[in-house]
Amino acid sequence: MIRTAILLGLFCAAPAAAQDWCEYSGLNPAERTICNDPALQWRDAALNSLWNQNDGGDGLPVSQEDWLKRRDSCGTDVGCIADAYDTRILRLRDVLTTRAAPPARPKCDNPGLSATEATICATPFLADLDAALSKLDSTMNRKPPNPDVWLAERDTCGTSPDCIETAYLDRIAGYGRLLREPDGI
Repeated sequence: MIRTAILLGLFCAAPAAAQDWCEYSGLNPAERTICNDPALQWRDAALNSLWNQNDGGDGLPVSQEDWLKRRDSCGTDVGCIADAYDTRILRLRDVLTTRAAPPARPKCDNPGLSATEATICATPFLADLDAALSKLDSTMNRKPPNPDVWLAERDTCGTSPDCIETAYLDRIAGYGRLLREPDGI
């Protein structure tokens, strides 16, 4: 699921340029792999951006040095490196979100939230998915069918974050299917 969530970010992101450090000689195998893979370059840039927003990783359970050792132990395994980045990015996002001011979603202040809505509002990653879907709904010319059916299905998840995440990712993937259709937007 973590990889799927991070790839969702790739859906909206421009391709990353190679990092400046890619020009250095003496890169280890993991670093060379990152420099030769656009998706890993994007992850590295995203991690660096979050790192800078977080004043150097303050509040993370694993030091940067230990994380780099784990990432580098992947060697040339792209999946392993991607998982290392995805986990670190999510941890940084959680730290930043926990420190953030009030929730960005005004509807979370509604006292009549369902159990599913309360779980979404209380879980930063789910709130982010909700915001991303709202943005897609407001900007796309075409919509996946049956929004009311989708909401009813989402709400059957109750308080299960994994079920709610899957519901959001499936709905967002529906937009991807629309984009691939010949008469797409």
